[in-house]
Amino acid sequence: MSDKTMDTLLRVHIAPLLDLAGMSPDQAELRLEEAWKALVVPSTQMRLVIRKIATAAQQYSEAVYTDEKTFLRNVYAPPLGGMSNFPICLTGLAGIGKSQIIAGFSRVYSTELSLVLPGHTDFSISSAWHIAVRSDVGAKRLLGSKFRCGDGKCKSLEEATAESIKQGIAAICVDEFQFHTASDANAKTAKLLLQLSSVGPPLVFATNFSLLHKLYKRPHEERQRLFSKPILVVPDGSGSKDWGEYVVAALGVAPEFSELAMNSIAPEILHRYTFGIRRSVALLLKISYSRMRIRKGDKVSIEDVESAYNSFEYASAREDVTLLVKGSINKSALTKDLYCPIDGIEMATAGGVAKHPAIQEHERRSGEEALKSSLTREEREAYESASGSKTRRKSQSAPPIKRPPATASKLIDAANRFLKHGIEKNPQS
Repeated sequence: MSDKTMDTLLRVHIAPLLDLAGMSPDQAELRLEEAWKALVVPSTQMRLVIRKIATAAQQYSEAVYTDEKTFLRNVYAPPLGGMSNFPICLTGLAGIGKSQIIAGFSRVYSTELSLVLPGHTDFSISSAWHIAVRSDVGAKRLLGSKFRCGDGKCKSLEEATAESIKQGIAAICVDEFQFHTASDANAKTAKLLLQLSSVGPPLVFATNFSLLHKLYKRPHEERQRLFSKPILVVPDGSGSKDWGEYVVAALGVAPEFSELAMNSIAPEILHRYTFGIRRSVALLLKISYSRMRIRKGDKVSIEDVESAYNSFEYASAREDVTLLVKGSINKSALTKDLYCPIDGIEMATAGGVAKHPAIQEHERRSGEEALKSSLTREEREAYESASGSKTRRKSQSAPPIKRPPATASKLIDAANRFLKHGIEKNPQS
């Protein structure tokens, strides 16, 4: 399947909302929220992850659905104890798009057909089970909800295996695992995952970092099974094609955002204030729209976005962005819900983690200092002469300058001022 064909199946376009001005602010904001929630803009990461899931599903199908005889035997006499496979763990920051990826896989591979075998009732074949975990429930109850016949109850995992084969299921996708909570959530959730993975079809489960930290405390034999195939979803880069396409689509949901859409620095501003997290973009734009209505304007401006960023409503997301910027430079600044506990985890994009402009500037300066420290005195003098800078020699008698420790808010404000100055100086960059 080509990228173009997959994108056609994945994309969910939202027709512009043309009647927001006639609604109350609360009604308009609700309509906008629903529109951004439904909006799906395919990305490189989304296609890569879906192809990984599809590959695992294909390998399973080739092993299980080999011929008529094998198919019927597994339907009527499923393997005892199921057919255990290592699950695929899909993780990333909250709001990064994990649920959209799982829903996208089901949408791309949603073809259903009727399989006719002589002497047997027709089998209705589909591709995957999509299960959303909303409460503290067990594997049998979750699996029973996917049964097509009977009372919708699953008596054993072997019965679930037989039902999955009967339906031609090639993958089981489970979402929202962070809502499977209890006092001993890590033990119960680990048990649930292992039970679901023993049904047979490859299990894909999406989880935020907070639950991942809990699961990572499980015994090593469980960790080896649960995290043998982890995939990390990361924010889009601020200058990437994927980010640009998403911003265009997000601003296209209503004509009130047309001024922002025509502003060349809007994509960079939105990335700076959200760290590339799409859910945060929707929240920031909704608050920006509210600020526009308060001042009785008709178009959302950059000033409205800046006001929204500093608002009380955006405080939690703003704190996350601040910590993510600091944590990209110093990991110890991050809380557990903002970083992945698995070292060396495979990222779903070849481009790596999107870097905030403040991080890029920090790395540039660190590289320059490393270069200077490796030069001889003659080489350093030549470097300073060529670059137009000269290192100031500190007087041994001069007391050191004491500066107050940098706070998270000061760090992000400094990064914003630096970026804004650079964009104004060179708007084409």
